[in-house]
Amino acid sequence: MTDMLTTAVLFERVDAMDAEELKNKMVEEFQERFGLDEAREWIEKGFEDDRTQSWRGVLKAKLEKLYEDEHSGDLRDSVREYVQESVRGDEDEEDDE
Repeated sequence: MTDMLTTAVLFERVDAMDAEELKNKMVEEFQERFGLDEAREWIEKGFEDDRTQSWRGVLKAKLEKLYEDEHSGDLRDSVREYVQESVRGDEDEEDDE
């Protein structure tokens, strides 16, 4: 019974979090890590491999590969940390009341 109550409280807190704030924070944190300054080279290389692709398709495929190969674990950890900090912050506010 306590597990269900704990889960319900956590879902309520996660629901109350600002998803837009989370997205903006993660974009800010990870944008530089993806090395977007190399995007032109990625697109040109993609066209060399397959001229039928759109530049957006090439870029999207490259970013997805970078995410899977290099950043998925870090992003997962950053989201987890954000959620934990948000929950702790809520608990601190409740203690102050």
